[in-house]
Amino acid sequence: MRLKISKKSVLFIVVAVLGTGVLMFVWYKNTHAMAKVEAFQVNAPAQASKLLIATQGSTFKNAITAHVVAHYKQDAVFISVIDVLGLPQIAAEDFEAILVVYAWEYQKPPTAVKTFLNRSAAFKNKMVILTTSGDGSSKMEGIDALTGESRLENSTTVSRLIIEKLAPLLN
Repeated sequence: MRLKISKKSVLFIVVAVLGTGVLMFVWYKNTHAMAKVEAFQVNAPAQASKLLIATQGSTFKNAITAHVVAHYKQDAVFISVIDVLGLPQIAAEDFEAILVVYAWEYQKPPTAVKTFLNRSAAFKNKMVILTTSGDGSSKMEGIDALTGESRLENSTTVSRLIIEKLAPLLN
C-alpha cells in the first residue's frame, strides 16, 4: 500500500515548520536579547585618565558597570559609558583603559565588538574584556578575556577582577 500525499499537504507542512521556526527565533531574540545601554559620563573629560566602558544592558552587566563606575568615580578618571553598538565610532587611542562587557550570542560576539577589537588590536594592552555566555567559557579566539556566566551573585567578585586589571592602566 502506497501513501499518497498531495502537493498542498507538503506545502502546508513546509510552511508550518518554517513559521514555527520564525516564531521560535523571534521569541528567543525578544527573551534573551540584551537591552540597549543609555550612554552617560562621569567626571570631566579634561581628567588625566580616561576610561571607556562599552557594555550591554542586563542585570549582571549593569551591576558590573555600577561597581566599576563607583570605584573610579572619586578618582581623577573621566568615565564614558556606552552601548557596545557605539564601538564603531570609538578611537581606542583616546582612552587609557577600555572595558568591553558583552554577551556571546548565536555562537559569536556582536559584530560591533568583533569589528572594534579587530580594528583596535594595536591597543589590546589597554583593554579589559568580559565575555558572558551560557556555559561561561565562550570568547573570541586570540583575545585575552575574562569569561563567565551572567550570574548576579558573582558580580562583585567579577568587578574586583576587572578593577584589578584596570588599576595599572589608570594609575
